[in-house]
Amino acid sequence: MKTRFFILIFILTPYVSEAQTLKIKWLDAFGREFGIVAPTGDLSYSLLPGDKIEYERYGDFVGQIRQIGNVRIEYERYGDLKGKVIKVGDVRIEYENYGTNKGRLRKVGGLTIEYEEYGALSGKIRKTTGQVHY
Repeated sequence: MKTRFFILIFILTPYVSEAQTLKIKWLDAFGREFGIVAPTGDLSYSLLPGDKIEYERYGDFVGQIRQIGNVRIEYERYGDLKGKVIKVGDVRIEYENYGTNKGRLRKVGGLTIEYEEYGALSGKIRKTTGQVHY
């Protein structure tokens, strides 16, 4: 049994070590927490008592969140990044437009994410600079 367990861990280790994510979180003026994951751009949020969630009802984005309380969520409507979150309230979100890191989260408000571009580490997060709110 111990041998099987060790073999399973040995086989899974390369796959686990390749995954790299960075969750960037910030609060709005009312205390709602928003988060976005680099490099994918997946959005998370918290609600305040009484918050209402509004969803897109028409077009290409039916069912996606349009507004949380008084915070509007905007999505890219065209091109390769269609459907990605591009604005949460007053926080703009940008993605890489070209190169080996195309489509990866690049900027959240004033926070910039830099990725390795060459070699075996290509696509890995190299560093962040700045902060979400200016």
